[in-house]
Amino acid sequence: MKTMLTISTYAGLILTTFSAIWGLTHELHTTNENNDRRLTKAGRYSVVFILLGLCISMSAAVLKNVKENRDKRASDLAAAQKKQADELERVANQQREAALAQQTQQKSGEQTQLVRNDLDRSQHPLFPIKIHAVFQADLRHGPYATYRERLVKAAPANEDSSWPELAPGTPLFPDPNRERDAYSLLVAPPQMKVFLFHNPAESSALLDIQDSNLTIVYESTSADPPVAVGQKPSSRPAIEKEYAFSKDGIVSIHFPTETINEPAYSDTQIVSDLDLLGGAMAIEVSPWFTLYSVNIELPGGREMQFGQKNLQRSKANSNGSPYIFRFPRTKEAFSKLFI
Repeated sequence: MKTMLTISTYAGLILTTFSAIWGLTHELHTTNENNDRRLTKAGRYSVVFILLGLCISMSAAVLKNVKENRDKRASDLAAAQKKQADELERVANQQREAALAQQTQQKSGEQTQLVRNDLDRSQHPLFPIKIHAVFQADLRHGPYATYRERLVKAAPANEDSSWPELAPGTPLFPDPNRERDAYSLLVAPPQMKVFLFHNPAESSALLDIQDSNLTIVYESTSADPPVAVGQKPSSRPAIEKEYAFSKDGIVSIHFPTETINEPAYSDTQIVSDLDLLGGAMAIEVSPWFTLYSVNIELPGGREMQFGQKNLQRSKANSNGSPYIFRFPRTKEAFSKLFI
């Protein structure tokens, strides 16, 4: 359009100039006897040149107006687009600033929550911990029949009557020579260990004590360490166990309460009882014994009791058949474990 406008403008000027020159150099009209003027052939050409120049000039004016309007619309559109782009950029900047502020606030909230959690954890330490456990030895099967008969006969007919004492050195305790199997069983260590998991697998069958985050050894139930050839075994203090028996030939062995100041192993994932939320506990016991109950007392006198009602016996694996307990995920449910 710009080219046509330029051509039209100059063409109009050229025709106007040419028409003027034509009029000066030619006879444009003649006069008759009545003094009437008539255009000559050159005059008619001059009129055509003038009209043609007028049309071209008007076309140029129209084209110029069209171009100006189009340029104005393009300018207005560009201005509107720029305004829209600026508005979008402003909104985007506001969104970025809002997202950054939200992210900063979230990080600040997370940091605050971490500080609160650390403070809360420091107020609920896991150690020192106290453990008391009761184990059962089943004499109803295997090579214990002779001693079981003697034990059953010693049981009083009335449950409220006084029961004879069952303890090492008493007549009712198995004779180490004549009742060697029963004696070996009742004096054997249950070798109890507690394994705690911070983020356990959902299935109890997938719990592997090798993956535990913390291990507690109940030293009172541990076996004597192996002794090298030529060395004398180190003397250990006697474990004051209490024995009780039932009419069906099951002996209960109460081990003393033991205070444990630090774990046998820890990867520092569990340092507070709050780290047990949603966690799990596996208790490993010698296969010759059954875990009847275990009391675990945390600092502050908060005591939990676990027994056959809430301990799940897992399937046998390379580590035996540990007892499994899953801790609740909320503080409210966790607090209900304390007795």
